[in-house]
Amino acid sequence: MDESIKRVVVAAADMESAQFQLDNIAADLKEMVSAALSDGAGAEELAAASGLSAAEIQDIWLNGPAGAEDPDAPLGLDKAERSVARKADPSGGGADQPSR
Repeated sequence: MDESIKRVVVAAADMESAQFQLDNIAADLKEMVSAALSDGAGAEELAAASGLSAAEIQDIWLNGPAGAEDPDAPLGLDKAERSVARKADPSGGGADQPSR
């Protein structure tokens, strides 16, 4: 194999490895945001701290850290718990507006 092709193969493998690490770090961040939301942290504060948008925070609250990829993930509140949280919040906020 030509030396320049070998360098391309190595660079491509390095990029794939870095993307794998980035995906894992992003998943960890979403899990931490989900846990913080469950502990009562506000959405605006979490958005500022995490660099995520308010819409991304809302998605994590509504769908769990796995988001649309796996809305039934066991992490965070499940659908039944989110439904109860919505009904229990007299202000109409709750899971629909995580800035408690």
